[in-house]
Amino acid sequence: MSYLTVTYDPVNGILANPRGRPAFRLEGNLEDEAKDLYKANKLTGSKKLLHIILWASDEEIRQLKMHPHCMVVDTTFKTNKSKKEVLTIAFRDGNDEAFHGGRAFLPSAQKWIFALLFNSCLKMFWGEAICKSVRLCLTDGDSNEYEAFLSAVRVRDEHCCQCCGRG
Repeated sequence: MSYLTVTYDPVNGILANPRGRPAFRLEGNLEDEAKDLYKANKLTGSKKLLHIILWASDEEIRQLKMHPHCMVVDTTFKTNKSKKEVLTIAFRDGNDEAFHGGRAFLPSAQKWIFALLFNSCLKMFWGEAICKSVRLCLTDGDSNEYEAFLSAVRVRDEHCCQCCGRG
């Protein structure tokens, strides 16, 4: 089982902790949103606030490496005991069978959490090559999901154009 957690505490900021590797700080402009959510939950001191748990089995990661092209993203809403969102990321293999590429527990499914997931976490979890291989992404009408995904794609395309000079 592979997993990645993202937490926030006021001392260390936003930390990503991939399985088997040391935690490291995620840089970016999301620190203010994380602080606001920390305060809204009435946390103090050195307590940590969980933002994301992303996981997939080793077999799912193996399949994903072979078939990363068509991604379907959906968030289940209030289907678990804690009434929190669970993001499901599915793909299609060569036999038109669906498989999971990952699941993410998102206690606070705010737009910036999805942006953090699409901009940073999936690249760390799956690797840059898999993320660049996605050619089609389907989501439902949840603007938090699809706007964050579109933003991540724009950032990637702008970076690509600056590197190689293609327009």
